Amino acid sequence: MAVFYFLVVTILPALVVSLPTINLLKETLSTVERALTFFSSDYSSINVDGLFGLRIGQGQLIEAANVCAKKKNCGEYLKLLKSLTKQLDETCEKALPYIEQSDPDYYKRFEQTISKPYILPYTSTKFDSSVLSNIRTGTNSSYVEEEGDACYARIMGTFEEPKSGLKTTRCNITNSCYNMMTSQGTSKYAITHQLLFFMVIEHVGCTEQVEKFINGHKLREIQQGFCQKIYKEADNLVVNGKVKSSHRDLFLEQSVLCGSLGFEDFFRSDWIKMTLTWPDKKDGCMKSSWTQLLEIDSQKLVNSLLTNPKAHQLAGEVGKSIENKFEEELKKLSGSKTMRKLLREKAMKDDCMAHASGLAFGTFGSYVRYLVLQL
Repeated sequence: MAVFYFLVVTILPALVVSLPTINLLKETLSTVERALTFFSSDYSSINVDGLFGLRIGQGQLIEAANVCAKKKNCGEYLKLLKSLTKQLDETCEKALPYIEQSDPDYYKRFEQTISKPYILPYTSTKFDSSVLSNIRTGTNSSYVEEEGDACYARIMGTFEEPKSGLKTTRCNITNSCYNMMTSQGTSKYAITHQLLFFMVIEHVGCTEQVEKFINGHKLREIQQGFCQKIYKEADNLVVNGKVKSSHRDLFLEQSVLCGSLGFEDFFRSDWIKMTLTWPDKKDGCMKSSWTQLLEIDSQKLVNSLLTNPKAHQLAGEVGKSIENKFEEELKKLSGSKTMRKLLREKAMKDDCMAHASGLAFGTFGSYVRYLVLQL
């Protein structure tokens, strides 16, 4: 009787709770494998932003393997995790010289953000619902890339003074940079790049110096403040369990940055299941098309062109409409002309997108780490 009680009270509940987690982990690992196969086959086309996503994913998979090694029920996944991290490291290293060749100045300035995996402090954190309910999301999506890049470069020690040409020392931060990176009321890519600034500070080993500069304020507190607002924004992007194709890149950026820091509200099972459907099932990457971007039913469009006697004229009108709508979508997402360069998207083979695919890989890597922790 005592043995039966032990099984019912301890073992059985653990098995029941873990089954959905195990299934989701297997599906996520399968998605990661397909994505890595794609990147490994086209590493020469990866850009800085795409490799950034891979490096975040690499850090997450490394940590997932470390956690897995300490768990008794994780043995069947450990070999795969180690294999993935090895293949990923090889792919990232192969991509570096091609990135440097394609954009030497940008590469030189931001090499430290893509030269090694992101292994950041992971503190399991759940947001207080009462705090979230009182948070207002921002409306200012403008971000001046040149000023932001200069602030990042100061932290990494790659900033050159305009007049003297001398480089600043690492971990350099100015009042203007701090004010820019903590300004209130920001949204979309502006707020994610503010958050990223404080992640890069940790990544390059400048936490102590920066926290001293900001009078003892902790980076974690700043990151949490950003991620609470970003979570509300992300939640608003999900309508009836879906995110518009034109907003998926943003949703992935929000998820990978905050998720990799341990803000586990971003690991909702419905969000994980939703995003796993986004990559191409065959190639494993994030693809783009005019019809996908603009939420157009491609089959209806083709049928109308085939059956309409004025198809040629209609095609021209559709093309113009798509062009105008694309411009509108860019303006909505960016908030200003200065943001267009910020996305730095690059086409890879088979209509795949470097930036979005890299973000997706990083996001799925963070899912793997979280799901392994739940085993």
